[in-house]
Amino acid sequence: MPEEAPLPTLWVDMGVLGRPHGLNGAIHLQTTIEQGEVISGTKTVRIKGKKYDREYRINKVHTTNDGILLNLEGINNRDDASRLTGSTLSVKREDFPALNQGEFYYSDMEGAPVQDRFGKVIGKVLHFEEYGTDLMFFEWTGQGIVALPMVDEFVLEIRSEPAAIVVETKNLSEFLQN
Repeated sequence: MPEEAPLPTLWVDMGVLGRPHGLNGAIHLQTTIEQGEVISGTKTVRIKGKKYDREYRINKVHTTNDGILLNLEGINNRDDASRLTGSTLSVKREDFPALNQGEFYYSDMEGAPVQDRFGKVIGKVLHFEEYGTDLMFFEWTGQGIVALPMVDEFVLEIRSEPAAIVVETKNLSEFLQN
């Protein structure tokens, strides 16, 4: 029996690298608190910019009043850090902390079907963004791309196994018309 090929590594975007901090190569990471917790538990990150895409080992993660500061192996001074400003930082999905029953990560829901209250698939999840209230962007078949606030008025149920998000289309249609 032939060996199965290993699954490709799934990288999940966690934030954007900001300005350097100090002289030793530390750099700010613009991300959420929850994503910062994931980063604190990993050893390797992927940094992707316009001209590069490579992995770095994390030497140190520290939280400040301004957010998260990272020290990466091989980034030893302010100039090195400034070259990474504006780059996307990603973490391996397999490095995320385990979840309790009924919990899920947004990244696991990307591509999941969006259903109405009767179980009819009306579209699929594209991605999530945080703007105070979390927003789910999904492609609504025949309607285009919709940014849906993740609130009880619109989201009736979120299932992780099998992945699906059930929405109230009546409320959503009225919301989109206003």
